[in-house]
Amino acid sequence: MNQKKYKNPLLIILFLSTIFNTFAQWVPTTPVSSPVFDFFELDNKLYCTAYGGTYYSTDDGKNWNRVLNSGTPTFDNNNISSTIVQNGIIYGILNASIWKSANKGKTWKNISPQTFWAFAINNNDILAIIFNGKKQLKFSKDTGNTWVDISSSMPYQFNNYRDEIVYYKDRYFLLNEFIGKLYYSDDEGQTWLESNLKNKVNKIMVSDNQLFASNNNELYLTNDNGINWVKKNIPVNLELITARGDTLYAPSDYGTIYRSYNKGDTWTKLPEDKNLFWASNYYKRIYIHSNGQLFAPSTFGLKISKDKGENWYSPNTQSFAPSYCWGVDTFKNRIIASFGDYEAGACISDDKGFTWANDYPIRSFYDIQVTDKVTYLCQFEGFFTSSNNGSTWVKSDIDSAKFYSSIGYLDSTVLVITDKGIYKSIDDGKTWQKTLNNGVTNPIIKLKSNANRLFGVSQDGNIYFSEDKSEHWIKINSLLPNFSNFKNIYCFEDIVVAAGFNDLFISKDNGTTWKSISNGLFYSSYSEITYYNKRLIVGGTPVYISNEEFTKWYELDDGGQMYVNDNKGLAIMNGELFLATRYTGLFKRNLSEILKVANKEITASEHQKGIGIYPNPVHNILNITIEKPLEATIYTIDGKEISTHKLTNQQIDVSTLQSGSYLLKVKNKEGVFSQQFVKL
Repeated sequence: MNQKKYKNPLLIILFLSTIFNTFAQWVPTTPVSSPVFDFFELDNKLYCTAYGGTYYSTDDGKNWNRVLNSGTPTFDNNNISSTIVQNGIIYGILNASIWKSANKGKTWKNISPQTFWAFAINNNDILAIIFNGKKQLKFSKDTGNTWVDISSSMPYQFNNYRDEIVYYKDRYFLLNEFIGKLYYSDDEGQTWLESNLKNKVNKIMVSDNQLFASNNNELYLTNDNGINWVKKNIPVNLELITARGDTLYAPSDYGTIYRSYNKGDTWTKLPEDKNLFWASNYYKRIYIHSNGQLFAPSTFGLKISKDKGENWYSPNTQSFAPSYCWGVDTFKNRIIASFGDYEAGACISDDKGFTWANDYPIRSFYDIQVTDKVTYLCQFEGFFTSSNNGSTWVKSDIDSAKFYSSIGYLDSTVLVITDKGIYKSIDDGKTWQKTLNNGVTNPIIKLKSNANRLFGVSQDGNIYFSEDKSEHWIKINSLLPNFSNFKNIYCFEDIVVAAGFNDLFISKDNGTTWKSISNGLFYSSYSEITYYNKRLIVGGTPVYISNEEFTKWYELDDGGQMYVNDNKGLAIMNGELFLATRYTGLFKRNLSEILKVANKEITASEHQKGIGIYPNPVHNILNITIEKPLEATIYTIDGKEISTHKLTNQQIDVSTLQSGSYLLKVKNKEGVFSQQFVKL
C-alpha cells in the first residue's frame, strides 16, 4: 500500500470553523477533497471540477482557486462529473442533467431537466438521449434552449443499458453497450447507418481529434471518420483513452497506467501510484495540458506528471472543499473512513485523523469486525480479510455471493450475511459453511454479538437471538409500545440496544427484558449508536449523549450534520469520538469534553447557541424547535442571502430551493441562532 500521506491544511480548518459555528467543539479531520472529476482549458486557464464546484489555476495547476458561483443553483455541494467546452460555453453534467455556463462557471442554467443518458455537442447543436418516463433521442440547435424529439430515427430499440454519443468530424456516432454495434449519422441524427466495425464494442471515445472504440482488452482506431477500423490489443480492460498524437495513455484502477508511443501497437506499464484514480468509474481519466503535462484525479484531489506519467506530485489544493464522509470505524489504534461518493475509496489514519493514506482496495464499507488475528470487512460487492490491521487486504469469495452486508463474531467464529444466506468460519476466514438459519420468516439483514449471544435484525423489522451461531433463531417479543420496526441492534459490554423507527430500547439481561429509553430524544433518527463510560451516544439529527441511567439526553451541538443512513456514523478511539457527516466530512471531539455535557458541567450559556431543525436533510417543510421565532433568513454557504421569512409558526417552506447546503439564521427575543441544513 502506498503510504504517502497528505496533511490537513490549516486553511480548511479555519474555513469550516468560520462557517459551521455550531461545530465549535468539533475538529475537522477530513482530507482536502475527493478525486477531481474532469479537466478543461478556457482562456489560458486550467479548470477542474470536483466536489464543491469548479476550480481554476493560472499557473499550470500548481495552485487552485474556486470559481465563486453568483447565481442559483449554488454548486458548492454538488459534483459536476464531466464537461464539454464549445465556443466558450461550459457544458457540465450535474445530478444526471445537463447544465451550461457562458461565464466560466459563475452562473449555470439547466438545459435538460429530464434525466440524461448521453449527449454530444457541435457548436450550438446538441444531440442527447434523455429519460422522461422513457428514453428519447432529442436534438437542439440553440445550445439546449429548445428541443425536438427525433426518437423515431433510432437505429435500435431502446433498452436499459448504457448509450454513448460522440461528435467527430461532422458526424455523430451512437453506441449501445448491450447491442455492441456502432452507428453514425451525417444529418443531425435524422438517419443512421451501421459502421463497418463488425466486432462488438461497448465504448467510443474522442481524444486529440482522434476517434477510438473499445471492448475490454480490444482497442479500435479509425483514420477515415469511422468507415474502416484497425484493431489494437491492450493489456488492461480499457475504460478511457487519452491521446496526444501517436502517444496513448490507458488508465485503470489505483494508479495503473499503460502508455504507447505508436498508437497502441506496443504498451509499457508505468510506475504505479496507488493514490491515482481510486475505484469509481468516474475517476479513471488522464488529461493532457496544452503544455504537455499530465493531470489525473487522486485520492486527495489531483496529481501532476511532468515526465509523461513516470512520476506524479501533488499541487496546492487547499481551496478545494472537504470531502464528505460515508462512514468511520476503528481497528486497534487505526481509523478507517470512507470519503467521497459511494464508489470512491477508504483511507486510514494512524495519528487520530491528522494524516491519511489510501487503503486500497477498500471503498464504502458496511461493517468491520476486529479479532486478535484477523480484521474482517464487508462492502456491498466484496468481503475482505486483513492479517496486518488493514495495511493490506485479501478479497474472499464466499460461495460466489454477489453482496455482503453485516458481520458477527462469537466464540472464535466469524459470521457474515450474504445474498445467499449467512455463512460462518471457524478457521479465521479460510473456509466457510452456510448456516441453517432456521426460525426466521424474513432474512436476517444485520448481525451483532456479545460474549453470550448472537443477535439479528430481520428484513421485516423484528429482532432475534441465536445461541448456536445462526443455526436456529428465536424471535424476541415484548408488550412495550413501538417494540417493532427495528432497523439495527447494538451489543456493548453490559447492555444490548435495539433501535426502531419510533423508539429506542435497552436490555440489561441479554435481551430477556427491555425498557424504552427514548424519553427526551428530540428526533428519532438513530442513525448510529455507540457506548462510552456507561453512557449511550446516539447519532441522528442531532447527536445526543445520555446520563448513566439513560433517563436524560443532552445535545452535542453537531450543527445538524449527522446524516449517514445508518452506516457507521460514530467511532471511538483513544478518548475521542469521530463523527461521519454526509456533506461536511469527518469530525472528532474529545470525549472528556462530551462527558462534561452529560454531567452538566457545561451550562447552556457556555455553549454556542443553536437551534433544532428537522428533518435534515429536507425536501419541502423545515421544522424549527425554538420558542416564538420571529424571523428566519436563509443564506448560501458563501454567505449570500437568499430569502427572509416572517414566521407565524415553526415551519419554513424550502421546496423551491435547489439541492445543496444552506445556512439558516432564526431570530427571536433572545437573539439570533444559526444552523446548517441540506436541501434534497
